Amino acid sequence: MSENWKNVIAGADILLLQGEMSKATNILAAKYAQASGCKVILDMDGQDDAFDRELLENVNIVLPNKKAADGKIGSLLSQYPGMDLLVKQDGEGSSYFQNTNE
Repeated sequence: MSENWKNVIAGADILLLQGEMSKATNILAAKYAQASGCKVILDMDGQDDAFDRELLENVNIVLPNKKAADGKIGSLLSQYPGMDLLVKQDGEGSSYFQNTNE
């Protein structure tokens, strides 16, 4: 990661990652952001392969669509205690699930 990108991330309050970006890029950016005290949001954009352990361990909020989150909400919240979910409801708004498993 270039010094320029490191400086941008270090100065941010929130980093929004996109699921269609390469997994390696998202993991690197998420780890750097977390180390810098920056909150990380992952918009999965329907990418089921974005449910990657190494990535999710470095994300504060995940934005899956309803189909991707179906049947996984409870297990995701229990597996990743520091992560909340904001589930996109296909044109009907979103549902926020705050993780209470600290």
